[in-house]
Amino acid sequence: MKTTSAQSASVRQYLAAVAREPAVLPADRRHELGSDLAEHIETELAERPGSEAEILRELGDPRVPARPTG
Repeated sequence: MKTTSAQSASVRQYLAAVAREPAVLPADRRHELGSDLAEHIETELAERPGSEAEILRELGDPRVPARPTG
């Protein structure tokens, strides 16, 4: 999972929650999911500075993306 020193505690906590949750996914997929989310958050913050809480709220519960569909 991609993390940077510039990430706030809220972002790190969100990504950690995502990493903990998806026990049903293979490790490489969990890593990919975390990296994709970190990149998405970073991009959104670059486009919308100061909107971290809003971006995390838009992403929703960090446990949900990891649940299998269907």
